[in-house]
Amino acid sequence: MLLTFSVNAQTKQWLDAGFRLIPNEKEATYYQIVNKDGAYKVYYTNGKVQQEGKFVSYTDQYINGTVKFYDEKGTFLRSRDYIRGVIKPVPMYTGDVKEPYTYIGMVYQYEQPVVTASGSYDEATRLGMENLAEKCRDMGADAIINMHIELSQLDATPRLTLYGTAVKMK
Repeated sequence: MLLTFSVNAQTKQWLDAGFRLIPNEKEATYYQIVNKDGAYKVYYTNGKVQQEGKFVSYTDQYINGTVKFYDEKGTFLRSRDYIRGVIKPVPMYTGDVKEPYTYIGMVYQYEQPVVTASGSYDEATRLGMENLAEKCRDMGADAIINMHIELSQLDATPRLTLYGTAVKMK
């Protein structure tokens, strides 16, 4: 007996609140439709698109390239660039920038506590920089220049303040 398996042009997959695949619609918060070429759309249960982008391939479901995100009414929120499932980093420059750029605005991350779960200053700095980069992306910028990190103490709690200038590189 010969058994063959064919992949349809599209496959509907059910997802929980954490975007993990689940077996049935009953417990789903979202669903996604994945095309044979890896292009996909995730939908809210109301049928509106939550995000759209492309996986590396149909079987290698790591997000790759630009993903567009929407709210529950279908209004565009923002886009993010991914490389094999990891959000593309935003460059942060502390010295001179040789490339021309367009000024977007100042970006701040106030009072990132230095005391983290691991108790590490490095960990607090990393978290603060991730938050700063996220704010930069939300502004439509693709780099931060003239970034500064300040350490201060407030009520016996050491805190970090990070700030910089969000720009769009030309």
